[in-house]
Amino acid sequence: MRELAASFAELGEQWADGLVAWSSWSPIVMEARADGFVLRSPDFEADAREDRTDDLTIALETTEGIVRVLNAAGVLPQDVRFDQEVEAVRGWESHPELVLSRAPGRDARDSGWFVDLAGVERSEPWSADDVVDVPVWRVRMARPAVVRALALPVGVSASVVGDAVELVVDERDGAILARGPL
Repeated sequence: MRELAASFAELGEQWADGLVAWSSWSPIVMEARADGFVLRSPDFEADAREDRTDDLTIALETTEGIVRVLNAAGVLPQDVRFDQEVEAVRGWESHPELVLSRAPGRDARDSGWFVDLAGVERSEPWSADDVVDVPVWRVRMARPAVVRALALPVGVSASVVGDAVELVVDERDGAILARGPL
């Protein structure tokens, strides 16, 4: 929260309705009101693409979790935004253990992330009917730990058990970069 306040303080002379500062994954927007300014974020409990809220709790808690995972892994972030999408195997929301891997995204809306079900034996890859596209903000609302790993760069994968990032791995050499719970 201090970093966000510092970001807006540095822009003091430029304060205006619509001024935007990005937390690690979502915008924080300054809105003019009759008695001054208020900070707002997308409303992740409603429709984050359309609705806004004065309650910054989800945006800031998520940012803190993302930074915690990045720091533990000792890697630099790769952008991920609340309005991008991840590909996930159907049932990911309730599956106890997930494996996350990232490839370069196909376009600006694609985060490049694939959320797979750990421990499910398959002789063939998942079919298109088995996979759904999910906005990052909806992933956050269903499984917060998954979003905490989504700023990891291509070439780094993660394991999520319950609501904790348990393992972060460098895919090139299999080195464990961090152990959770994170």
